[in-house]
Parts: sequence; structure tokens; C-alpha cells
Amino acid sequence: MDNKQEGSFPADISPALDIIPSKLWFTLRESCDLKGISYFSACNKKQLQPNEGAPDAVISGRNVWRRDTIAKWLYWTDKGII
Repeated sequence: MDNKQEGSFPADISPALDIIPSKLWFTLRESCDLKGISYFSACNKKQLQPNEGAPDAVISGRNVWRRDTIAKWLYWTDKGII
């Protein structure tokens, strides 16, 4: 994936990991709740999703992302996306 947000988050993502629940997979709805953005906006604009919409896996037909992917995504801003 070509990450437009490269370098906009710190190399040490441990502060973000402190606020993320200790589980392996996160759905888009759970991810949006953590970041405080509209789930419906993220559904309509892939660039607002973690990894710009590219899931780390598909489980039970749902796109899911790993905890470390979500931690990096929490640092993303709208700059360069919209």
C-alpha cells in the first residue's frame, strides 16, 4: 500500500496502544469508534479507513485490521486525504 500519511505518526506507537483494547482484530465500526469518526463516512470513503481500505484480513465476511494497524491509523489526519 502506498501510504500518503508516511512519516505523520511517531515511530513509537505505544501511546496509541495504551488506549486500544487488547484484542487481535478490529472491524471498521470498532476502529471508527476508537478514532471518533463517523462510521458511515468511513464506509463511503475508503481513504478514511485504516490502510486506506485494505484490510489485514477478512473474518466471517468482514474486513478487519490488526491492533498495530489501528494504532498507526489513529495518528492519521485528513491532510493529504481529502
